[in-house]
Amino acid sequence: HQTDGIARGTSCLVNYGDNGDQLSLIQSNVTSCFSFSKGSSSQDYPSSLMGSIALLRQLFYDGKTGLPEKNLSVEAYQKYSKLPVLFQAEDPQNVLRAFQLSKEFNQAFWIKTNGSDFKHLKDYQNMNARLIVPLVFPKAISSSNPLDAQHVSWTEMKAWECAPFNPRYLSEKNIDFVITANGCKSADEFLKNLKKAVNNGWNEKLALQALTIKPARWLGIQKDFGSIEIGKTANFILCNGP
Repeated sequence: HQTDGIARGTSCLVNYGDNGDQLSLIQSNVTSCFSFSKGSSSQDYPSSLMGSIALLRQLFYDGKTGLPEKNLSVEAYQKYSKLPVLFQAEDPQNVLRAFQLSKEFNQAFWIKTNGSDFKHLKDYQNMNARLIVPLVFPKAISSSNPLDAQHVSWTEMKAWECAPFNPRYLSEKNIDFVITANGCKSADEFLKNLKKAVNNGWNEKLALQALTIKPARWLGIQKDFGSIEIGKTANFILCNGP
């Protein structure tokens, strides 16, 4: 989907492979996509987070009640209002704000986090929301220059230490989540971070589920995708070890 702006349209589901685009498309209009970030828009409004929230709430209310005059934006939203909402949150506080929106409008939200969920585990436990968690870990903090090292905060050091444990912590708290390669610069970085998460105590079976069958169930395509079984579309790799 278009990863820019507050209302980002709908997403489609595609299959990996060497086929052309028209053969790779599994399903169009899978989710409606939103964020609190205005992105590259040149409009003056909204100019704050509070304005972004107010704009979204107004859209959702107008979508429910309709408007007396013709409004193409509201009509477009109404057309896909029954789809799950894929919401991109830039930080843990925005995850909580997005969840409040989902409760207010009684709509299923799949919230993409920034990977620092370990900071708000107790709050996330009370949300009962579905999270999409990136495997993006902070780089090791350089201590080669003693003067620079003095200015590294405890918060930065703790974030570097806890990030590889993030999936494990979420699983231990029974928080519903899947993982994404979004944010990783390459497939190699994603695989490296995935191994690091498993080596730091994340159950290997749960890791595999978060990559395969669980997202397939969320999308409602588990009859054809998500596991290797007779009759399903085959997507697999061969490895010489775990």
